[in-house]
Amino acid sequence: MRKYIRKGSFLVLALLMLGIMQIFTVKAANIQEAPVWDGETYLGREYNADFDQMFDNFERSALGSAEEANLWWAYSLDTDVDLTDRISYLEAKYSTTVGTTKDAPIYKVASQSNTTGSYELLVLEMRGKDGASIEDLYLSFRYLDNYEDIDIDFTNLLDPEYAALPELTSEYQTYIIDLAGTLSGKTFNLKSGEGAPTVEAGKALAGFHFMSKTTGDGAGTIDIKSVYWSNDATTIGYTDSTDNFLLDDFNRTDLHDPGDDTWWRGGGPGSQIIGKWLAFDYTSQKAEFKEAGYDPSNALGNYDNVVFRIKGAVGGEDILISPFYVVNEVQTIGDPIALSTLKGPDGQVGPAITTEFQNIVINFDENEIDKTVNGFKLESKDGESGLIYIDQIFFTNMEYDASTIATEYPLLDPTDFLVFDNFNRDSLGATSDYDPNNQVALDNGLLFIIGYAGMDRMSIDDGNLVFDCTQNGEYIQYTSAGSRINDGSYQYMVLKVKGEDGASMNYFRIKTIHDGDQRSTDVWGNGGLKSGTGLPIPDFDTPDYPYVTDDGYMYVIIDLEASNLSSTVEGFDLYYSDAGKLSIDTIFFANDGEPIIDQENKVVFDDFNRTILDDLETSGHYWFDLGEEASIIDNALVLESTVDDPHTWYRTAAPANNKTNLKEYLVFKMKTDSETTDLSSFRISTVSEDSGPSFYNQGSLVSFPGVPIPEVTTEYQTFVVDLEASGLDPACEGLTFDFGFGDAAGKIYIDEIYFADRVSHVDLVTDALQTWDDENPNNGVTTTTTEQTTTTTEQTTTTTEDTTTTTEQTTTTEDETPEDDGLGSGMIALIIAGGVLVVGGVSLVIFRKRN
Repeated sequence: MRKYIRKGSFLVLALLMLGIMQIFTVKAANIQEAPVWDGETYLGREYNADFDQMFDNFERSALGSAEEANLWWAYSLDTDVDLTDRISYLEAKYSTTVGTTKDAPIYKVASQSNTTGSYELLVLEMRGKDGASIEDLYLSFRYLDNYEDIDIDFTNLLDPEYAALPELTSEYQTYIIDLAGTLSGKTFNLKSGEGAPTVEAGKALAGFHFMSKTTGDGAGTIDIKSVYWSNDATTIGYTDSTDNFLLDDFNRTDLHDPGDDTWWRGGGPGSQIIGKWLAFDYTSQKAEFKEAGYDPSNALGNYDNVVFRIKGAVGGEDILISPFYVVNEVQTIGDPIALSTLKGPDGQVGPAITTEFQNIVINFDENEIDKTVNGFKLESKDGESGLIYIDQIFFTNMEYDASTIATEYPLLDPTDFLVFDNFNRDSLGATSDYDPNNQVALDNGLLFIIGYAGMDRMSIDDGNLVFDCTQNGEYIQYTSAGSRINDGSYQYMVLKVKGEDGASMNYFRIKTIHDGDQRSTDVWGNGGLKSGTGLPIPDFDTPDYPYVTDDGYMYVIIDLEASNLSSTVEGFDLYYSDAGKLSIDTIFFANDGEPIIDQENKVVFDDFNRTILDDLETSGHYWFDLGEEASIIDNALVLESTVDDPHTWYRTAAPANNKTNLKEYLVFKMKTDSETTDLSSFRISTVSEDSGPSFYNQGSLVSFPGVPIPEVTTEYQTFVVDLEASGLDPACEGLTFDFGFGDAAGKIYIDEIYFADRVSHVDLVTDALQTWDDENPNNGVTTTTTEQTTTTTEQTTTTTEDTTTTTEQTTTTEDETPEDDGLGSGMIALIIAGGVLVVGGVSLVIFRKRN
């Protein structure tokens, strides 16, 4: 169950917690309207199949095949508008600063498939545009991680006839690279670990990096539609045969997803997979496109908005949109309106087109457009040229189910957490390559510490891991894995961080290491990392964030599942870039907790320490309104429901109330005398100016948003009711407790009722971490003795990589899968094939992954 801390104004999802509920009913969903802007940030609208109507997602065989999309027609006459030419392909923009590093190349891939030299050829199907030339490019061939890569200019690559490869053109060409001929006379040199000092280069390869040169002024765009090993010197494109092994056809959405047959693949920020989109191309002539239908349209006027998921080739493009109607079988096209002037549901003009997809929301009423549209006409503006991609067009009322969206930051349990690293050491202890004997790592319960990029800008300062980008904004990468592994028992990863000199969590990203040698995709802090479903992590300037310490640190809570990170975590790749100084004091794992009530400052509404329930003098109450079966027994309120008299109640107001000094919670102790009694007929309402007639039962009474109060038992329990989240008016001077109706029968005892806040969880968490630090020096390691037991002497080096140089290496166990951008935890196994590693007295069983 998830418990939440109420946060202040944050983002759009901090909307009303609950709608008005009918008496005695529980509302299953909380349907609300989402805004399109959050301050200066445009949110738009992601397609939601539960609420929205898709008009066209362009996933069909041809532009004119309208019937596949249930449309009447879709066409573009004598213009260059069409669907992208295949299901998907890689589009990579490069320059002397983009596509130049191993971490962020044009493209990279590695696989076990050709490590024994089964294939003689490497084949790429690609084309170039925007000035792209093979003179700007080179391939960096990978043998094994503990050997240096070999860089070959693209102009020096040889085809099967030992001829040079052709220049890029606007048409796809099949580039066939003869591996033995290209690498003839070259050697892979051992960097570290075991192995021959040199290995003759040839067709036995793990993979390659496709990169652009940092010299000169080369720049352009490359499209790649397939990459494969082959033994067919006459291949003209990938076919599924024994002669070929497919490395990539880009038919996926995540560029970095390795799939089943590769160890790693991906590219840098200039590379993206192009899907099946509408390519609205008006680079050489005016463009026009029309489409219409009935079933997927808004002809019935059910939706108030239309959304265009759109981006431009360079940004700043514009397009004219005209609504299309069919009235009494007569086709009518409305006036064209520039997208740049169209307003959203809030009356504001939407954002300009950029090179990234945005879901731009257009409101019919705000733009005085009849919403009963059957379709649209799109056309370019006179005298302008450009290229626009449209991925989706759909209709929406901006509705969503708020009960499925986290609107409050999690309430951490300070009694149950697992510290990964508290950085309480004198030195960084990072090595540029994998070192299983790194004493600093082993002394602190870690398997390794690697600084793959920017090590000169990383440090340990007063128990903090510091990333310093104040003078140099290039990214820093810190990779580590430890002996304290989150085996899936903890929902959250928590960073205790501080930002200085313009630092932002938007510049932070992370990969988790899991399942032996796997990595998650990298997830950025600027919207990708979530504290809960739909709830982005805060930044340092987020107002009213509840987890800020007195000395300026902030606990950033990352919901692993909601952030698309692995649920099991053995280590991390941490990245920081751009600006400022980011300090990480502690990384730990945690779960949801319960609120700890502030007993010292509670306001007791009624303690029932009297013999007569409605005794005004003894109780100090203003008045009482009681049901016939309401009484006091042993200093407890008793509400009894019988067959003859099923309904009873306790209703009163008192000066010790919640009207002026608001408390967050209503708290009471309650039990029953029978295991058959339940709370189906138990209800609460408040007595206040705005309370109204509503009553709320167990389904609506919550301790936190989405967490109902528990069932009653025969032992006293403390029931905590979040007043606002339960729909009760917090500013109340009285309460009504109702019990029993219909055939209900039973008896409940209530011992004390009071209003209270909770103790600050940031203080509880801080105190708990400090206690752990005090009791666990050396990051929990009690001895620095290390032992290593190896059950096999055969070792195999594999592919991981340094992000800035070609001197990266990792040594790992035979049959283990390599991972890009650092070591996988299979490689963390310290080259032990099925053994036991003892780190600081902690025994770790190491398993091999079999391919």
